[in-house]
Amino acid sequence: MATIDQLAAALQSYTTASTVLSTADAVECVNTVRRDMQRQHDWRSMQVTAEFLVPSATGRVALPAGFLHEIAVYPTLTNPPGVGVPLQRLLRPYAVEGVQLARDATVQNVAAPSSRVLVEGYYLWAGYLVLTPSATANATLTVDYAVELPELAAGQTPAQQDEFTTRYVDVVRAGALAEAYEFLHEEERAAHWLTVYEMRLKRALSQDKALALAGLPARRGA
Repeated sequence: MATIDQLAAALQSYTTASTVLSTADAVECVNTVRRDMQRQHDWRSMQVTAEFLVPSATGRVALPAGFLHEIAVYPTLTNPPGVGVPLQRLLRPYAVEGVQLARDATVQNVAAPSSRVLVEGYYLWAGYLVLTPSATANATLTVDYAVELPELAAGQTPAQQDEFTTRYVDVVRAGALAEAYEFLHEEERAAHWLTVYEMRLKRALSQDKALALAGLPARRGA
């Protein structure tokens, strides 16, 4: 368990390069590893559930800061309270056209469209979640999604930390050492710590996935 300040100081001490590896550079090494870990997996600390109000006037709602991708989108139920059947995600060109081409069942890759059927669902575009077709009344959606965690900064009160610097501090430290030695042009040591980081990250991924499966399902519905 460590704060960003403690990790930065540890990097400077371990590499014996405190006069070369500044605190700002050490902090960047840690944040670089945190970014890499977030790109590889939706860790439990990145998972959020929130309700979005979609006005009927626009049929769309702005996605929150740090939004990475949705896991599932549901209509919010009031009676009984809860969520309904997940909405279908559509490709934007498909949704904008607002139709589904129905082809002959036997030669569907060859035959010309025989009819057009309205498609219902949602799509993401330019920072918005858009319902299609637009609702005639305001709609409330329950959205499970992943967020990007903010960068950690040194010198704050209280000192900053998160799941990566507490639960997975050994993984972050190894990756940050690889980044630090790369910065110091010590390629052999950088390669060693990169190998250690990748081994520890693999085990951490297995643990996080096992913990997620042991609790409530990550996805709602069937």
